[in-house]
Amino acid sequence: MPNHRLMPDDVARDSLIALADRHYAAADYTRKADHYLREYERLLGQRRHEALRILELGVSSGASLLVWRDYLPNSVIVGLDIDAMPACLAGVDRVHFLRARQDDQKALDQAAAIVGGPFDLIVDDASHIGYLTKRSLHYLFRQWLRPGGTYVIEDFGTGYMADYPDS
Repeated sequence: MPNHRLMPDDVARDSLIALADRHYAAADYTRKADHYLREYERLLGQRRHEALRILELGVSSGASLLVWRDYLPNSVIVGLDIDAMPACLAGVDRVHFLRARQDDQKALDQAAAIVGGPFDLIVDDASHIGYLTKRSLHYLFRQWLRPGGTYVIEDFGTGYMADYPDS
């Protein structure tokens, strides 16, 4: 369940939490949890004005790509999803979309070509299915993650849910 609320005084207007509150619809169950966003700020806060290369596997509503765009104003972001591009991403500067499976190596190579090289941050928020996550990780970590870059697999806990594929 999304955790939308009035912003407390200690949350900056340009924080990831504030940006998520701005971009995600109130009923969007895919909104990243605040503890994820705080961790991303810890990882990226000192680098937020650098020209980073970001890949997010799993786009859903597209809101997360808009959050990355606003938080990282000099970065190029590629989102990849098996579903069609969300309308909110059409024509958005510095945000690119590829429609493909998360383990499609040709599409992953294309994503790297769009940004001009290896990624500084890869976020896997796609299928949450173990074998697909494993395929993406094995390929991207070796081939397209910059040395010293960060690879995040979100919602790994789905692997412990009995009704989830390959749990």
